[in-house]
Amino acid sequence: MPLDQNENSTSVMIRNIPNNYTRELLVKWLDGHCKEENEKEENSIRSAFDFVYLPVDFKHRLNAGYAFVNFTCPDAAWRFYKSIKGKPWELFESKKIADVARAKIQGKDALVRNFERMQLRSPSSEYLPVWFDPPRDGGESSSTMKMHAIGKVESW
Repeated sequence: MPLDQNENSTSVMIRNIPNNYTRELLVKWLDGHCKEENEKEENSIRSAFDFVYLPVDFKHRLNAGYAFVNFTCPDAAWRFYKSIKGKPWELFESKKIADVARAKIQGKDALVRNFERMQLRSPSSEYLPVWFDPPRDGGESSSTMKMHAIGKVESW
């Protein structure tokens, strides 16, 4: 589904992510985007995100090429869409081109409920969906924010 500025969407699906990206790298990249947007004088509403899920193929330990992210407001999601869609990924010299679409499930609470119901199991907590409290905005305090995993870790 395309993202429409007038729909008040906050949750996006990022596609064509290079398979070597980890959740940690994706969060760092999102932090960088938010920091850059928040330093622009014309942006009176802060860019921040509070949910990330990067599905992983456990057999190969590589991501599936897409992720779900929830921004805290529609303006932040729209700015992300405008700045990322159609751009190449810099890390790993990937030839993939980023694509961003509206996620079917909208909002952090709905995403958390959805993935709790799925009862995800993972060989490591680094592969589970996470939500942040407070939301991450690329600022200095982003590294000290609490990250809450959704799902269970099982020994494999």
